[in-house]
Amino acid sequence: MISGKRFSTTVSFAQGAPELFLRRLARYLPSQGWSNVSVDSSLSILSAETGVAMGKGAKAPLTIVGSQVGQGTSLAFTFATTGMTAAKESSVRDGFCKMSEAAAREE
Repeated sequence: MISGKRFSTTVSFAQGAPELFLRRLARYLPSQGWSNVSVDSSLSILSAETGVAMGKGAKAPLTIVGSQVGQGTSLAFTFATTGMTAAKESSVRDGFCKMSEAAAREE
């Protein structure tokens, strides 16, 4: 049996609270096909899910955790596929980059 794979990265922003960046991402993600997007502001956690290749309807979770670092924010992105599903590493990396850009865009 093929096991799943976990992808992760961290992005830092010099200014702004975690809630600001998570709110921007919560608006951006549905436009990119992510579903069940929710933000727990008290814990600074965003969660969402998307379909995966070869998954026959399976969903893969995305979790973004925001942490206050001085005057700025660190966002930790984690995306995981389950056994017998697949996601191209280059697609995940590109997705993380686009999400980071969306988080940085001023409202």
